[in-house]
This record gives sequence, structure tokens and C-alpha cells, in this order.
Amino acid sequence: MNEDSRQRLLIADQSLRDLDGHHFEYDFAVAAAARSLGLAPVILANLDYRAGDALGAPVVPWFRQDWLAARRGPAARFLLHVLARLPSGLRHLVIGIGGGARRWLARRSARRVPALPSFGRELHAGLTAQAVRADDHVFIHTVAISELHAVIAALEAQPELPYIHVVLRRDADEPFVRDDPWGGVGAAIERARATPQLRRKLCFYADTPQLADQYNAIIGSSEVAVLPVPHALPATPAAERPARPPLRLVYLGNARTEKGFHLLAAAMDELRETHLSTGRIQLIAQANAPQSLDQELIVNARRRLSSYSSEEVQLIDAQLSIAEFQALLFSADIVLLPYDARLYRRRSSGILVQAMVAGKPVVVPADSWLAAEAGPAVSSQFSPAVPLSAAIAEAVETFAERSAMARHGAAEARAKHSADALVAQLIEAAR
Repeated sequence: MNEDSRQRLLIADQSLRDLDGHHFEYDFAVAAAARSLGLAPVILANLDYRAGDALGAPVVPWFRQDWLAARRGPAARFLLHVLARLPSGLRHLVIGIGGGARRWLARRSARRVPALPSFGRELHAGLTAQAVRADDHVFIHTVAISELHAVIAALEAQPELPYIHVVLRRDADEPFVRDDPWGGVGAAIERARATPQLRRKLCFYADTPQLADQYNAIIGSSEVAVLPVPHALPATPAAERPARPPLRLVYLGNARTEKGFHLLAAAMDELRETHLSTGRIQLIAQANAPQSLDQELIVNARRRLSSYSSEEVQLIDAQLSIAEFQALLFSADIVLLPYDARLYRRRSSGILVQAMVAGKPVVVPADSWLAAEAGPAVSSQFSPAVPLSAAIAEAVETFAERSAMARHGAAEARAKHSADALVAQLIEAAR
């Protein structure tokens, strides 16, 4: 069949710039699955996209603004840029002053609704430029609710639309989800349902049952379905590792506070005498960090971790290709996910899924989706009552048993979170 005559899956990823973060592998996995199921994938990325043909699918640099920037106005983005470069003491003073000014401005502009972000207009223009047909599919896997409002505003008057699949991946209790200047996610979905074309062509998903339940409760229906968290790991059986020290503890992904990178320094200090200096464990951590207001916490943690010998701690500052990332994952004995349980109570983690598919035991926060998904047989859990260092020590002590259970469950995790299953679900929703 000619490529131009096939149904297409257009992946709209306004935040895709490079190899950094989960976006790249998510898009890679979905594009590969689309091809295997007979669809022609095309990816609309950020205008700053610079990863060449590494995704194995046509990539069109298109969007001017990523989803995080869409949650902030120009003034807020500039302020973040400045604040991230200030010393901690001065930053706290400026934030305090800025908080008062923000409240004063909020009172003055309480009735003013800001302009919608550009994502909706740019998506509509991208669909037009790609000559998307009514039987094609558009997949938006990461979106701010302000961007969802913008998509609906841009498309509600169009006489013909492709099937549009939107994944709601943020907890509704986070800022600007349940409530925002346009009425929040409930108002967005209600507006879409008032338009016949959107009601028929716009499908909503979450990627955890907990998120789906939360969103369905908000909108008073059961239309938010659950998608897998796709991965692109090769189909190689999880191998048993010879039981010899040191055990390799691996932290994967960006060095971010919501993912607990800053907690690793204290945990290693507490394990120094019993586990690091004795050669029982070695920490290997990805430590590249995006600019944020948490930058000082990350810098301090990196400085403390870099004081250890390379036999005890190795920090990886560079972005990794998919092959390099996967090699690091497969080399791990235990995967550390010291995430903030409050933020990940319902939210998913692609790295947890990858660790489970690779057959690795994990350390995760209690009372989170990660703990529920991994289960007690393969996860050691930390909490306010159980320090991260204690959970790591438990994972080391029970490594043989948990590792065997993790390898046993790898095939089930692979099938559950198959990218092919995700794309098949999108196709089925359009029937």
C-alpha cells in the first residue's frame, strides 16, 4: 500500500526537542507501533527539535511553545529565567515580594481572562499543512489544560476533523487542572461535548486507573479510558545477574526534585559506612538537570555526590541516546525512583514501567501509583516513617528474592504496557 494512502497517526508533541526526558522514547515507541499496525506516523515537534532522524519517523518542527511554558505567561517565564540564576537568599526575598505583588495584581485582574496559548492555533495549522484526513488519527499525549481549551476553541468550528486522542496525565489536584481561568478541565470537556464533530471525534484518556477515576468523577461520566504507558525496550528476556558486589543502584532520568534526585545525597551519606565504603553498592545516576527554581537543590546534591569515589558513585551529566539509556537500565541491579509521593499519588512513571519490563526490583514511594503498580514483591518503599536509605538497605538485603520476582513479572509488564496495545486502542476507539 502506498504510504500516502495509509491512515496516518500524527503525534503532536509540542515539548519534543531532543533526547531529554520521557517524550523522546514515548514518541519513538508509539511511532514504531503505528508502523507495525499499518499506520503512517508523523511527528509534529517543537520548533527547536534537533535530534535528526533518531525517531525513525518523519518529524516536522512546528510548535513554538512547550506544554510547561503554556502554563505561564511571558512575564512569568522571564521571571523564572531570572530567579533560577539568583542566590538562594536573594531568590527567597524576591519570591516573597513577588508573591505580594502577584496577589495584588490578581485582585485587580480577577475578571480578566488571559489569552489562550498558541497550541490550538498551531495544531490546526499543522493539521492543515499535513492535509490530515477524516480517517486519520492525532495523538496528544502531554497537554496543559489551557492548551486543551485552545485546541477545542481552534477546532470546534471545523466541518471535518480527524480522530483526536488526548491523554490527561496530570493530577487534577495540581494547579490549573481542575480550575483555571477558563473553567478547568470539566469546562473544556463540556464545551467539546457541545460540538457534534468534537463529541464524535475527540477521545479522552488517562494513563493510570487512578487518574481516569479522578477525571471521570470531575466530568460525571466514564468516558476517560486508561491507556498503557508505552515503552520501546527490545524483547530480550530479563537476565539473572551473578550475585556479586557491588550491586548497581541506578537512578534514571533528569535530576529533578519531584523525582527525588536531591534525596540521593543524604541517602548515600547514611549508607556510606555500611554499604558504599564496604563495596556492597555503587550508585550510578543520571544528573543532567533542566533549568528550574530547584536548581540550587540539585547543584548541592550533585556536589555532595561527586565527593564520592567513582567506585562508589558515578554521575552521568550528558543526555543519553535510546540505546545508551536502555543499556544503563539493563545494567542496573536495583532501580531507584525516589519520587515525591504527593505528586505521584495518581501519576504514572515511564521509568518505572521500563524497570518492570526489564525485570528490575525498584525502590519507590509508598502510597503512590508506583507502589501500587510495582507491588510489594518487587518494590521496597520509603515513606515519612521509613527513610529512603532504609528502603535502599532493605532492597539490597532482599535483592535475590525481589530480583527473581521482578524477572518473573517482566513478561506481564511488557504485555500490559505495549505500545502496540496503545495504538490498537486508539484505532478501536474510532470504530
